[in-house]
Amino acid sequence: SIQSAQEVLQHFEGRPNTDTPTLEGMLKQLGTVTKPAEVQHLLQDERFHKLLVSLESRFENMDADTLARVGTAMARLRGSSPEVTDFARRLAEAVVSRENAFNPRCLGRLAVSLSSRHIK
Repeated sequence: SIQSAQEVLQHFEGRPNTDTPTLEGMLKQLGTVTKPAEVQHLLQDERFHKLLVSLESRFENMDADTLARVGTAMARLRGSSPEVTDFARRLAEAVVSRENAFNPRCLGRLAVSLSSRHIK
């Protein structure tokens, strides 16, 4: 079982063509296992940036539930960086472009996760 942010990033680094559910799981796990003292290191790690970019590149092909799960995973991350803020903005843009695709549950999850990043 993966127990640290470094292990998650090493796992990602070895699998550049990972499927979307696994990438979402990695983001969720980073939000869970990253200790407060490790946050800044994580936010500056190139592998973390590549994980965000890899997920961003798939936003257009994600269904509503997957976008909501990615938003929830993003909200678990401690701290902030320009990359995380850009990720949240692009997620919001993907959501707005499909305004009628979301059920109330997905909309609620997205509203909470985007508001955690101060995205309106």
